Amino acid sequence: MGNVLPGVFSENTGAALAICATVKQPTVDPKGQMPCHYHGVPGLYTSDTFTGGGIVFRWFRDEFGQLERSVGQGSGEDAYDLVGREAAHVPHGCEGLLMLLDLQGAMAPECNPKAKGVFFGFTLRHSRSHFTRAIMEAVSFIVMRNIEVVEGMGAPVREIRALGGGARSRVWKQIEADITRRPVLTTENEDAATLGAAILAAKAVGLFSGIEAAAHEMVQVKECFEPNAANFPSYDLAYGAYLKLYEDLCPLFEMGGS
Repeated sequence: MGNVLPGVFSENTGAALAICATVKQPTVDPKGQMPCHYHGVPGLYTSDTFTGGGIVFRWFRDEFGQLERSVGQGSGEDAYDLVGREAAHVPHGCEGLLMLLDLQGAMAPECNPKAKGVFFGFTLRHSRSHFTRAIMEAVSFIVMRNIEVVEGMGAPVREIRALGGGARSRVWKQIEADITRRPVLTTENEDAATLGAAILAAKAVGLFSGIEAAAHEMVQVKECFEPNAANFPSYDLAYGAYLKLYEDLCPLFEMGGS
């Protein structure tokens, strides 16, 4: 994905949400929320982990998007695109609807196996489109939460590089850019693991002087989603409510069954 410089944060929204930030120094998170590993580039390190992500969208599509699955099978369109397209018409912040994605417990950075999934704040005016967008916003809130952890360890995040099924949704990536207040870049190559291996091989056989040079030439940016400042106030309000919702429900999670 070209994540070879400090300040770059990459996310892969598949079934899980895999995240990785390049950092200059090995950093130990005192709260144990973010592991640290060697980077492929000598002298650099990565703060990386994974958390809940696209599997919640898959659950929503399977349980509430049967019509779109049928239409998609006949037309060749992706059911995710058909379901996700609805979200573009919903106001930022979903008119007060929030979601906690913890259908399998909360992973990074909360690491709370007792947490549960929650839709909060829906009223008679909310439609299925609101619930679709609430999932997209919740995943983006988790990205923001993990950026805050990385920056709390002294590693500023300048840009986000997005991969996986979630990166195919232009609506979703604009939501992410607006919530994180950072540009979100998608790349032409969807098979990033294979391209990463090719980059390392190109350096090893002497085609490039370094991994950074190889990545610069071989990774092609597809699109850049710039944050829209007009949407910051509504997302700041929603993000604050999202954080408070999780904290306030923690005692109830402790009381709940498995």
